[in-house]
Amino acid sequence: MREAAPLFTRRPAHEQPGGASRPSTLEAGSGLGHSWGAAVHNPTRADLDRERQRLRGLRIVEDIQATARRTGRPPLDEDEQRTTLDSVTNLPTELISEVVSPPRAVGVAARQPWQHDFPFPIKDVVAMAAAARQRAAADARSAHRDPAPVARPPQRGR
Repeated sequence: MREAAPLFTRRPAHEQPGGASRPSTLEAGSGLGHSWGAAVHNPTRADLDRERQRLRGLRIVEDIQATARRTGRPPLDEDEQRTTLDSVTNLPTELISEVVSPPRAVGVAARQPWQHDFPFPIKDVVAMAAAARQRAAADARSAHRDPAPVARPPQRGR
């Protein structure tokens, strides 16, 4: 600190003899194109609510499409998605337009292919296998139980 203290007692560089000169006032301008004067936009509460609504709409559309696949129906087209979202939710029209997507073409690899297995989704197959294992274990337990004792006829004179 002692070494730095004398630096604070000097005159500013632009006031010293031979220093670089700077204009003492700012010139008037139009105010356009100055990025230094622009406010940085941070997400607002409205932005957060809009994103939550958009994600909710995407989840609804994905659930509807998954139900259609699971039941063997064709996926909903854009108009059907738009009509469904409009009747089921209170999403704004412009947000519905962002959420609606064209149905996926057959043969296009999904990001999570195990969700679109044929003929059954993998979750259903796992549930069926677990139920079959439980039934087999219950059958095995009942087969290993000692049978009920059989009454023997009394033996005569030995």
